[in-house]
Amino acid sequence: MIREFEYKDKPDIRRLFAVLTGEMLSESDLMNRLDFIKNSPVDSLYVYYLDGKVIGLLGFRIRENPEEYSRYGEISVIVVDSDYQKQGIGRSLMDFAERLSEKFNCKGTWLVSGFGRESPAHEFYKSLGYIPTGYRFVKSMAHD
Repeated sequence: MIREFEYKDKPDIRRLFAVLTGEMLSESDLMNRLDFIKNSPVDSLYVYYLDGKVIGLLGFRIRENPEEYSRYGEISVIVVDSDYQKQGIGRSLMDFAERLSEKFNCKGTWLVSGFGRESPAHEFYKSLGYIPTGYRFVKSMAHD
């Protein structure tokens, strides 16, 4: 039910990113992201499929932390098709990410979730034992 993405999954992946962000990615933006993941030594993208249809998406990467000499598994993307939510698919994807973290000798698993998702996403993460530990501060760089 969970496997690494294949390029044939593009339409479903595009649809799931729209569920996550509320915006449809352009074909070129989607291809850039998928190519980036395929060529990355630390990033992976997994799909949850059922009856030949991709209904869930999990982005996973290894984060190395030199400040404490450890590594964590990061859940960079998690989304389930709206029609399939509350059926255990998100939990299966989270469990899969935690098994990947164990496989790569990670100290734990973490994720970043934005403001405005306090319910139900944040409650879901808390129900799985994840606790909020701080804020993420971002400064965008101007590009010509």
